[in-house]
Amino acid sequence: MLKILSLFRTSPYESLFSSHLEEMEVLSLCYNQILDKYKANNMLFPNYFCNEVRKNGHEATEILFDFLRFQKKWAEEHGENIDFDNKNWMKKCLEKQIQFYKPNVLYFDRSFTSFDNDYI
Repeated sequence: MLKILSLFRTSPYESLFSSHLEEMEVLSLCYNQILDKYKANNMLFPNYFCNEVRKNGHEATEILFDFLRFQKKWAEEHGENIDFDNKNWMKKCLEKQIQFYKPNVLYFDRSFTSFDNDYI
């Protein structure tokens, strides 16, 4: 069985994602519950990929790595101390998520341009 981490960039739609957080009244929910609400409201574009992966018996987790409010929520729930004022917060948070989920595969959905080749 494979463990896949699907990395999705919300930019340039982050303001849309942020406004939906408030509209859906989900800020008090935990990270996975908010993610489920996004899926249920068809707000998570790469969800089709992870659904198909799961149908084939593999684990798949979606990460909206550039969505600051969402990443702060994940870090808070997992006890990670990340300096979100630092310009490298995306990389630091993603590194923590990779360590946590321990995937066999990183799937970059529209996100490969967000990282330099040395980082990948």
